Amino acid sequence: MKLARLARIGQPEIEAVQISWDTTKKILFRLEDGLFIESVLIPGKSHWTVCISTQAGCGMGCRFCLTGRDGLKRNLPPSEITGQITMLQQYLPEGPDIKNIVLMGMGEPLANYQTF
Repeated sequence: MKLARLARIGQPEIEAVQISWDTTKKILFRLEDGLFIESVLIPGKSHWTVCISTQAGCGMGCRFCLTGRDGLKRNLPPSEITGQITMLQQYLPEGPDIKNIVLMGMGEPLANYQTF
């Protein structure tokens, strides 16, 4: 029981992929509790960079940001943070060419610092 409280193995589901004119891809993930998060694949010359989320929603309250209007829902546990990368590597053709990871996405990455 203690292990179940401390560790979790799970992956978010890819719900949708949107492709921009410059081939940037926005991936919408559904979490086990029904919340949604996004990751973004950003093209480079010979690789891809993935921007991942560390929170569902955002508590910063920036007026210009649509995510911030709904507020913070919760912090993501490590399994949901790393699960974004795992799912992209396994299920998208760009997966093997992901070379960089940045923490921007939904929420403020360092507001979830205790998870790391």
